[in-house]
Amino acid sequence: MPNRETKIGLQDSELRKLLSFLINRSPISREQIAEGMNSSLRQPDFVSRRMLDDWTSECHKSARFPAFFIKAFCDAIGNDRLQRWAAGSRLLKHIELAELQLDFEERRVELLKPNAQRKRKGQRPRKS
Repeated sequence: MPNRETKIGLQDSELRKLLSFLINRSPISREQIAEGMNSSLRQPDFVSRRMLDDWTSECHKSARFPAFFIKAFCDAIGNDRLQRWAAGSRLLKHIELAELQLDFEERRVELLKPNAQRKRKGQRPRKS
């Protein structure tokens, strides 16, 4: 089992890689991401491109991405993957279950719509 410092280092590296991946996959530039974060945080010029660069660089270990910025980052890029990563595996299982339940409910509602429309028009539903 890795010691505490090793585990923190692995999580730090994983976070940097995830941030880099999400930034590179985003259709907007790092400057635009920083602007979006500033807008979400309601702090003009608070986050800069350079800060994003430092948070994703393995060479800048002292630059750590603040957890407080997770929502602003996700809002800026239009992707909640970082929030899901931060939630951890136990909470992700609950989120996935809730999403499956919502999908099921949406499908159920869609399947019931034609029957409800027929009943309103005075028609009987077809027998299978």
